[in-house]
Amino acid sequence: MQLKKLLLFLQGYVVVMIEGPVERFINSSVSMGVNLHDLKSLSTTKIQFKVPLHDFWKIHSIIRQTDYKIKVLDKQGLPLFWNKAKKRKLSIIGVIAFVVSMYTLSSLVWFIDVYSHEDLVYIEKYEIVEIAKKSGLRTGIFKSNIDVRMVEREILSQTPELSWVGLKFQGTRVIVEVVERKLLDEEHMNVEPRHLIAAKDGIIHEVLVMMGQPFVQVGDSVTAGQILISGMINPQGVSARGIVRARVWYEGQGSAELEEIIKHRTGATQRAYYLNLPDRKIVLIGSIESRFENYETETNISIAPALPYIQIQGEIVRVIHHELNLETRIYEKEEVIPLIKEKLIESFNIPIETKIVDQKVQLLLETDQRIVIKLIIEAIEDIAKLSEPLK
Repeated sequence: MQLKKLLLFLQGYVVVMIEGPVERFINSSVSMGVNLHDLKSLSTTKIQFKVPLHDFWKIHSIIRQTDYKIKVLDKQGLPLFWNKAKKRKLSIIGVIAFVVSMYTLSSLVWFIDVYSHEDLVYIEKYEIVEIAKKSGLRTGIFKSNIDVRMVEREILSQTPELSWVGLKFQGTRVIVEVVERKLLDEEHMNVEPRHLIAAKDGIIHEVLVMMGQPFVQVGDSVTAGQILISGMINPQGVSARGIVRARVWYEGQGSAELEEIIKHRTGATQRAYYLNLPDRKIVLIGSIESRFENYETETNISIAPALPYIQIQGEIVRVIHHELNLETRIYEKEEVIPLIKEKLIESFNIPIETKIVDQKVQLLLETDQRIVIKLIIEAIEDIAKLSEPLK
């Protein structure tokens, strides 16, 4: 059936409505070899159908023989589309040229910015940009032609004021991220000395030292509590500062049922009121028991009103039973796995600035009723945190 529709589209077709002697028209069409597709009877004297473009003019000879009324409702198919496209070929060429040019322009570097976590003291940002241009990073160059590591090394070697340089791409913008070397001053000499230690296990991906002595390098495996940047660089010590990004892993298991009972209220309700006393219940209106087979109950409790000379030690309870229709929904495995992943990722509490680089899903259990998966996420994040003051 799908093949016939495809062939009809490739041939092109016309949607036609004919009014007149219906049976005679159909018999005449069949005898002339005219193919009528998707034939619909609109009344005893009116039909609608699709006819291939090459058969459309054949039906005119049939119509001329009898007093038929014909109306063309629509025209579809590849030949008609191609004719329209040829009329608009300049527009199409323009669109293609626009897409190609936009892709090309987005592959080039148009802006170079410098970013530092702290205000630069010993060098200006424009000086870094000039050095970057001399190192091969310039506007108008294809991003794929930039040797990132070489540019980073060149900038670092030509600017002794910097202790670290890194390039990041954001669309057509290149951000030169830098860390300036800091000389010890009274501000840093008078604080309590602290180390930067690992907040969790990981493999070192990047080390930016702003203050202190690095104890790890890229590729090292570290465990929680291990010293990353030491604050003991002189007898008095300093409060170590820096950024230490590491590859870390989040791991967890989650499950979901493949069959779910969905409840829909029908709108029918049953209400009851009763007085709830310490030793018994007194029904005031209605019946506490529901007459519905499937229902959910809504309960509201209020204090019994005070009456003259009478103090009722109880509560007035209003009960509303809502009738339910129960619908059983069966989920496919492909539907529930993304939902389980989403809940697991939310439970991991991954910091916003963390960059997720890989996700792996392991199917632990699959039955007709239940799916259990294991999710492993590999991410890069800053694991450095300050230690307690050193004694």
